[in-house]
Amino acid sequence: MPTKRKGYSEGPVAFKRKGVYYYLYTLSGHEHYEYAYGYSRQSPLGPYTWPEQDIILITDKEAKIYGPGHGNVFHEPGTDNYYFIYLEFGNGGTTRQIWVDKMEFNEDGTIRQVKLTAWSLLQMAGSGRHAEVTKTASCNHHIQIISPEK
Repeated sequence: MPTKRKGYSEGPVAFKRKGVYYYLYTLSGHEHYEYAYGYSRQSPLGPYTWPEQDIILITDKEAKIYGPGHGNVFHEPGTDNYYFIYLEFGNGGTTRQIWVDKMEFNEDGTIRQVKLTAWSLLQMAGSGRHAEVTKTASCNHHIQIISPEK
């Protein structure tokens, strides 16, 4: 799909929230991976708007997270909570850590830059939630947050 960013891109992710279709994709490579996005209010096929502030994940040296890329979005049922799960390439080598961070949206539906926290699925499990991976007939993977029984 043509985007406003030039050059090589990969790892696309598409999802729908509040009637808006989002298309996220990885740019660059290695510890320089970053995620950009566009959105459509009409159809998953477009036309797409490419916001001025379209980079939502980028290396955070302070958090020691280098090269966030190749991710997916999941939604906590019954809420407006969306999470981005992604691989961290690593600094100077392929360490391939898996992190998950909460996504936030502006009132107009644009996505705010994701604060990288190195929150893992193990920490999610320790918070009283766990992730369950299921497959749909179209072979897409979905992650659903499930609260423990009380």
